[in-house]
Amino acid sequence: VGHKRRMAEAMTVSSRAMIAAMAALVSPEMPADPPAIDLDDYQAPALPTLEELLAGAVERRPEFAALEARADAAESMGLAAAEERLPDLMLEGGVQQRLGGEMPPVAFMVGVSITLPWFSPDQYDAMEAEARAMGRMVRADGDGLRFAIESDLRQQIARYEQLAAGLELVRKTIRNLRQAETATL
Repeated sequence: VGHKRRMAEAMTVSSRAMIAAMAALVSPEMPADPPAIDLDDYQAPALPTLEELLAGAVERRPEFAALEARADAAESMGLAAAEERLPDLMLEGGVQQRLGGEMPPVAFMVGVSITLPWFSPDQYDAMEAEARAMGRMVRADGDGLRFAIESDLRQQIARYEQLAAGLELVRKTIRNLRQAETATL
């Protein structure tokens, strides 16, 4: 009888460790040592969906914001390179006031200047292609990081399900041990 009681107590301690591990998977803010619980009445907390967990993980990771900023910068560089290929047109105007003399007292001036790109258009094409490739590379880095996080979350979900199944097995074993202990008394 004492052996069965010690086994039931050990399994109860084991079940508390399982519950703590399950709680940590659901929410990192959960206490590491949960308060004493009635194992028969315990209901495992609901695990969020993979999509919810992934959205939360991405939101908490500053790397994603940095990658997005780098991708935006690369895209801006590509747009700037594309604009450099175009001639720059400038229209200027002005009024000049003259005092004395035989010329009219007010003169109007209009000027036009066209700045042509100095480098060959192929160079701008190459700059634009490089910037766009950099943007794709940065986005691929983000996809790789997202995939790694998703893989980790899938492992955590599998671990949670294993713990839940193990907890149910421990719960049944403890009930059977208690019933056997009461039957022998």
